[in-house]
Amino acid sequence: MSAAHNIKLGIIERLQQYPFFAKFTFGENQSRQVQPEDLPYCGVYQLPEAQKADGDLNAGEPKLRSESVIGLSIILVNIESDELETALDVAFDIVMVGLLQDATFIGFAPAGLYSIEGVSAVNRHNVFGTLGSQNELPIGELRIEITFITRYDYPPDIVDWLEHVHLETVYPSLEEAPSVQQIIVPIDLATDDGGSPQGSPP
Repeated sequence: MSAAHNIKLGIIERLQQYPFFAKFTFGENQSRQVQPEDLPYCGVYQLPEAQKADGDLNAGEPKLRSESVIGLSIILVNIESDELETALDVAFDIVMVGLLQDATFIGFAPAGLYSIEGVSAVNRHNVFGTLGSQNELPIGELRIEITFITRYDYPPDIVDWLEHVHLETVYPSLEEAPSVQQIIVPIDLATDDGGSPQGSPP
């Protein structure tokens, strides 16, 4: 799966553990129509992602710097209209502090699980309305868009990695070589499961 999709799933997993969201219905698809029985509701969506070249275009494998936007829609209901904005602000703080202070989410490997290099932008917007036949239930929606920086590398699929090297001296000449001690060094180059070289020979 893409880094953006993994980040979205990681956000959902963490928010579901926060006491504030204990009674929320969660969704991850924008096509879902939120019903009154779904409230309070938290949707986490994968929004547009832009990938741009990183480094020289004609040197090495393709490397892309990605800006992945993850959107959150948090809908609160049945709160006094004068208190809705404060409640949405509290929700915003819970999301930001909870995610951006979590080393397993935003940190670098091995603690960080999502290879996030940084957060370049956060946008939020409050939307207010009413619900019910008599407009008796005020609702407030907090919309957050967080832009995460990740990277994608696409190395070539090489199946013939150099795995063995045999070094042997022949000195000072072919005629005199039998009378001079020669050095023979076999080198095994370790590779990982993907076939790429691992480290240097001893």
